[in-house]
Amino acid sequence: MYSSYDKVGKGHITLGEFVDTGIAYFSPSFDDKLRLVFALLDFNSDARVESEDIHTLISHMPLQKMVRLGTCIW
Repeated sequence: MYSSYDKVGKGHITLGEFVDTGIAYFSPSFDDKLRLVFALLDFNSDARVESEDIHTLISHMPLQKMVRLGTCIW
């Protein structure tokens, strides 16, 4: 999530980046919301969502044990 705000990778978030990302999140534009969700899923900031990114997401979910055991109901 941090990298979606720190767009240039400077190691800090500027007010402009914070506002721009906030606007994208709360914007009525569906395209802006999809871009934000993509940025949140792109953990290594390589402009691609790969299986490793999804693995990172799932590995931090509280239900990870259920997913590994195949007992998840969705």
